[in-house]
Amino acid sequence: MNNDNNLNINWLNVIVIKEFQKYLNLNSIKELSLLSKLFRLKLSPKLFDTIKLDRELKSINSDYESYFKVKEITVLNNLVKSGVKEVHYRQYVDKLLNDIKHRLQGIKSFVSSIEFRYLEHLGYFLFPIFTNFENLEILDLYECTIPYSILINLGKLFPKLKKIELGSVLLVKLPTDSAHSENFLFPPNLSCLNISKVKATEQDDLFNPYERLYIEYFPRNSYRFSLPRIALPNLLELDYDGDDEDDSDLEEFSNINPNLKSLKVQFFHLDREYNLNSLEYLDVGYVECYDDEVKFATNHNLNELKLLVEGDFYFENVTKLCLLCPNLVKLNLCLVCIDDFQQAFDEFLIPILSNMPKLKTLELELIAEEDEILDITNFPYIETFILFSDEPNILNVKFARSENLRNIEFKCNYFDCDYYRDEFRKLCRKTKNWKFTYSEDLIKGYKLSQ
Repeated sequence: MNNDNNLNINWLNVIVIKEFQKYLNLNSIKELSLLSKLFRLKLSPKLFDTIKLDRELKSINSDYESYFKVKEITVLNNLVKSGVKEVHYRQYVDKLLNDIKHRLQGIKSFVSSIEFRYLEHLGYFLFPIFTNFENLEILDLYECTIPYSILINLGKLFPKLKKIELGSVLLVKLPTDSAHSENFLFPPNLSCLNISKVKATEQDDLFNPYERLYIEYFPRNSYRFSLPRIALPNLLELDYDGDDEDDSDLEEFSNINPNLKSLKVQFFHLDREYNLNSLEYLDVGYVECYDDEVKFATNHNLNELKLLVEGDFYFENVTKLCLLCPNLVKLNLCLVCIDDFQQAFDEFLIPILSNMPKLKTLELELIAEEDEILDITNFPYIETFILFSDEPNILNVKFARSENLRNIEFKCNYFDCDYYRDEFRKLCRKTKNWKFTYSEDLIKGYKLSQ
């Protein structure tokens, strides 16, 4: 390298580039941070971008989890397991919480993502510590308790939040908390919301949070948390599992927020009037239609649909939903509890495909019997076929004579073994005018031009 150019390079800026850090081990980075105060300042946003806390791992940024550990959380967790009487909890817990708050004070401006895992009732005490992290953009909570009052004020506490994920979260609601979901204040720039199996429990004026540290996680008086009736103008993605077939709150939420682009739900009712005209992607667990009266309007914007088909009982409802999406370009079906896949192809799937000329990509997830033949030759309009299976019998899939098919993919978690390498070689030998590639979890094939 030219010496003059070398002198002009700011090596400090080079070192803080993420790509360059890949070539440095953690000890080297730590030594550099000790030698240079400026380097510490520049490296802080990278080291402390993400906080991840759970009962086993208590670290800042999983890429550098050995760099900064919050040991007080381990002490707090051990205290809960020890069975110390409640009267002694308060002094220990308060001291540990103050120590944790002090340790985090210097990095709060750098943190953009917080992730809590399996903290259960510890979350009720820990989460309020983070309510002054004003630069937070991602909040991810799983199996932890938080105050209801914090949830309804997320927009005020974390105005920069763009993504919220709440899974198996318990909300503790006090008498002073607002009872109306219209009073929820969510972040104005929120674009992604994931709510799954969230419950709430109401407590009286005698509520003692320290007692909750050693009782069951979901109390018997807990109830399902419903989607708040508020407008979120920038919300594009919603993943909602209310753990209940009654999703009337989803129907109302969709009418208040008609700009959704992506929706994932456990239950979808064709006899409900969802306002999803802007939707482009839909992922559904169970398609229901109790009244046999379809109210869901034809959706011309939807281009990708993913459905669970659990037995032939759901064939009729799935067919109705597919045909209400005439502009689909990709269909993903997970087929389970099917006695005869070929019969399902002929009597259920092919009639759907025949009415959808724009549908070019079909992905099926299934587990067929070892000797079961899957003939996809007559699938109309399909140009790309993807098969995902834990035990794919790639030689039993008949596709070579299909007129429309141009690409095929076999997906599996463990192709990297002698058995599948041998199957791959046989596939290449027996299939004319096709070329295949092989990797540990994917076999891809494409038709050669003739």
